Amino acid sequence: MATIYDSLKGINGYPIPKQTILDIATINGLDSTSESNEEVLQSDDFKSAKADILSWLALAPKVVQNDIAYSFTDEQRIDFSKAAAEIRASSGEPVATSSIYGYKGSRL
Repeated sequence: MATIYDSLKGINGYPIPKQTILDIATINGLDSTSESNEEVLQSDDFKSAKADILSWLALAPKVVQNDIAYSFTDEQRIDFSKAAAEIRASSGEPVATSSIYGYKGSRL
């Protein structure tokens, strides 16, 4: 049977570092070596970990391993961020919002 680590790793085929997945599981109160079952997958802790993985993927760098390139388009990155925000909102977690600051107008 699959472990929680396997389930988090399986969210996307991008080569997320093992320690990153382990840290995300720990931060969310999950034991990465425990069996992944329906109860775990439906838990708020797992959903929060999944949102963290998606947020990490939204910022992931382009990687080349064994002549295979892994990269995301800007649209995919936006989709990862939106999916993470939706998971957090459905779980009642606060969702971070971003503001764009910059120079507007012809004078300061």
